[in-house]
Amino acid sequence: MRALAAMVLVGTLGAAALGTWAWLRPAESAVAISTWLLQAGDARGAEWWLARYTRVQGRSLASLALAGQLLVGRKHPEAAARYLEEVLRLDPDHPARVSLGLAYELMGRDQDAEAEYREAVRRRPSDPMALNGLGYFLAQRAVRLEEAVSLLHRALEFVPADGSVLDSLGWALYQSGDIRAALALLQEAARQVPSSGEIRYHLGLALARAGARDRALVELGKAAMLEPDLPGARQAVVQLRAGRLPPVPVPWQGHGAWRAARLRAVPSDGPPRLRQMEGAQ
Repeated sequence: MRALAAMVLVGTLGAAALGTWAWLRPAESAVAISTWLLQAGDARGAEWWLARYTRVQGRSLASLALAGQLLVGRKHPEAAARYLEEVLRLDPDHPARVSLGLAYELMGRDQDAEAEYREAVRRRPSDPMALNGLGYFLAQRAVRLEEAVSLLHRALEFVPADGSVLDSLGWALYQSGDIRAALALLQEAARQVPSSGEIRYHLGLALARAGARDRALVELGKAAMLEPDLPGARQAVVQLRAGRLPPVPVPWQGHGAWRAARLRAVPSDGPPRLRQMEGAQ
């Protein structure tokens, strides 16, 4: 009984402390609580707190953009799009356009996504995240690869040590058949972002095409371990063990089951790729 009473007391005190924090620091607490809820998979609760946050902040550009970026980062694209579309109605030049492209992409609206990425590049031609967003979109789908490589070279000029951009360019070069150049960039990208299963997947495929079978299997195994639902990783391991090399280019598989899994539960350290969000503020 004493233990139960102690637990009730602790819970009551915790709730009181949370309520006091929410009253004294409404904006800060709303962002923190919504982030915790998104990590726990409670999208509805998170959206309530984000709505509170934007009201407290007067639905400013910054608050709306942050709410949208938090939601798209945790793979809740429909809710994210509502905030991001409002941002762009208020300021068509806002860097949140890249995040809106990502939201549309996750919703399966590829035509709209590409249009937003292109508009972001048109309005912000020196924004590396806009260049990276469009370049990687094209590289994933193995279309207009010369344009993708050009865009990503430009992005890398602005952020030469960015692991995501290094990976994007490496993947565009792989898709173009330039395995040697791709491999150097993908190795550096993996050093920069060792926790990304997607980057390790790209590196594993490049190693396989370069003849480094054992190293390729190690990288592909890490990719499958880091992101179990990443399309193609486990399949590539099976194919390589059977003596078959990965294709060039790799056909786009869409988000499919990976997207659905990420919508249910995103790891606490964030989604595998937030290229479009980084540096958007």
